[in-house]
Amino acid sequence: EFEGKNYAQAALVGHQPQLGGLVQWLTGETPSIYPGTCLTLDTDAKPKARLLDIDNP
Repeated sequence: EFEGKNYAQAALVGHQPQLGGLVQWLTGETPSIYPGTCLTLDTDAKPKARLLDIDNP
């Protein structure tokens, strides 16, 4: 399973809903989480930043 999935979800929870499409692209499934949802995810800054770079090379 792609390791970045949780980072994408964490960023999405961080009020960046445009990443919903990226989550779908990475996982092949529609995100079922929305900004404000309380989840316990690894929100390490480096992997999240690296994931954001995929969208903005």
